Amino acid sequence: MDGTLIDTSTLILASYSYAIAGSLSKQLNASDILSLSGRTLRDALAKSVPSDQIELASDRYHEYFARRFARRTRTYPGVRKLLTSLRQADVMLGVFTGASRKSAQTALELSGLDLFFHSIVTADDVNQSKPDPEGLQKAMDQLGAADDETIYVGDDPDDIVASRRAGVTGAGALWGSRKREELEALNPDFLFNYPSDVEALVTGPL
Repeated sequence: MDGTLIDTSTLILASYSYAIAGSLSKQLNASDILSLSGRTLRDALAKSVPSDQIELASDRYHEYFARRFARRTRTYPGVRKLLTSLRQADVMLGVFTGASRKSAQTALELSGLDLFFHSIVTADDVNQSKPDPEGLQKAMDQLGAADDETIYVGDDPDDIVASRRAGVTGAGALWGSRKREELEALNPDFLFNYPSDVEALVTGPL
């Protein structure tokens, strides 16, 4: 979701900073916060605030995230057209995100993308986070998708590793990735520069 469908990068940084404000002796910079990526929100907060303040910090994060979403995010150009084309082609669509369910629902609903998806699996729905394939496999189960009929598109190297562990086709979404070189080094099945590249592969002539 983040970095593939919606550009939430600046909002996530701002929301995290707001969530932990007053709980630390020093303010974390962007590099500090980005180093926590890949963890669930609660896991990340546990590295930044005392255990008795995690719940409050989580509430502050989600409150700020929802309040500033419209102002500080955008759906990547071409994504809405891609999703529309895939739905018209009767392609089943699912999201597997490392975000919390509350953040995912906020992002998808406020962006208007929620109606495109038949399955939404979040960090709150799994025991193991990416690159473990648990969430991807859970989404596939909900969609009734076979391994050889599934393409998992993501902006992070962990997405490619998860796709391989799940035995499905993995594709790097370069249009929103902050880790292009790492994605390329993993040699995924596909590398897409633009959302239209996904559309051309999935809905184009055989």
